[in-house]
Amino acid sequence: MSSSRDHFDAFEHHTLPKHGILSAYLMRWASIHLRREGGGGRHSRVCFVDGFAGAGKDKDGRPGSPLVAALVAADIRNASPERGLVQGSRMCVGVVESNGPRFQSMYATLADAVAAAPDDWVLHRGTFGDHVDELREWVGSDPTLWFLDPFGIKGLHASWYADLLGGPKNEIFVLAAHVGSVRLTGVVQSETDDIERRIGAIAAAPSLFAGEDAIRQAQLAQARADIRRQLDINDPAARTILVDALGSPDCIEELAAVAIERRPEMYLQLFCNALRRAGATVQLTIPIRDVGGRPMHVLIHASKHVAAMTAMKRSVTEGLARQDLDATMRELLKLELQAPVSPLIEMLCRTRAGQTIDWSSRKRTRRPLVVQIMEDTAAFGFQMPELKRELRARGLMDRDGRIEVVRFPELPA
Repeated sequence: MSSSRDHFDAFEHHTLPKHGILSAYLMRWASIHLRREGGGGRHSRVCFVDGFAGAGKDKDGRPGSPLVAALVAADIRNASPERGLVQGSRMCVGVVESNGPRFQSMYATLADAVAAAPDDWVLHRGTFGDHVDELREWVGSDPTLWFLDPFGIKGLHASWYADLLGGPKNEIFVLAAHVGSVRLTGVVQSETDDIERRIGAIAAAPSLFAGEDAIRQAQLAQARADIRRQLDINDPAARTILVDALGSPDCIEELAAVAIERRPEMYLQLFCNALRRAGATVQLTIPIRDVGGRPMHVLIHASKHVAAMTAMKRSVTEGLARQDLDATMRELLKLELQAPVSPLIEMLCRTRAGQTIDWSSRKRTRRPLVVQIMEDTAAFGFQMPELKRELRARGLMDRDGRIEVVRFPELPA
């Protein structure tokens, strides 16, 4: 991630789910496309492009997105034949960072990875817009995941989206930062409140490095001003940033038509619409909150295939299981993401009345009920244990030999 903050600091708690989900999805996504049998087309090369890469890791050594990609790329390159990947499989990585110190830090962090496979890497100093055309030429027709994680809204251009999604198996994973939650009304002030808290903490704490503290306060104050300006539709610079990201001057009128506290929600809706116009017919939004429950940002996965969305949903479950996540934040995220179980079962009873469907075994069907639920509903993988308990409690789940099945009763006449 690139930001106007000093990203050599320790990652905030709400940054960790993003990296956990990205790590899980990169491995799953690459393996699907590189698999010899039943994969995405028997490719031997996939590409990951990090358009706002940041420093590579935080001060505690925890991997940022470029290092996450490096670890996945190395795992694929060294995969044993038992993994079932096409011979010579590789995940190539392109990274872009505009800030000089962060680029140098990233360059040093990735030195070993680049040395191990120099042909699989491109590193660019500059903005993503400076290099997007050459990166598109570099990835060619190979499946590509474009990761766009700017600080706030600035730096995104709707004119890119269709080209980035141009390949039949291309996807965009983008962070819509500082615009609140897709399901709960976002609060524009949420991020600036956090910055105010951090400025206050610096001012209140005794320090032997007053000069460094003053610089840090100034950086945070600038970040606060940037965020406020980016969502102020009366500011000419903000209007340009918004039109660039959303792709139409009409977005200003649409944002102006709602109360300011609802603009983050409206921005997210308009952003998803822009991605849909560019060809992203399948989208998954993943709201991220901090340990206090405040909406921080939304991850948007934009693709053209339900299978890609299902893989991302499985990766969300895996990413939220990482041990370094705050337990309260993990439960808040699950609560926000989960689909209500009782209405889900009632819908399944209506739409699958009279059917007996294997729960998870693929021995007799390509689409067991777990797959159908993941593909056809809003439920996530972490809900499956609860769903099974409710199905058993209603007498709908039993066994057919060794295979768990769900028997949906006929609808009354």
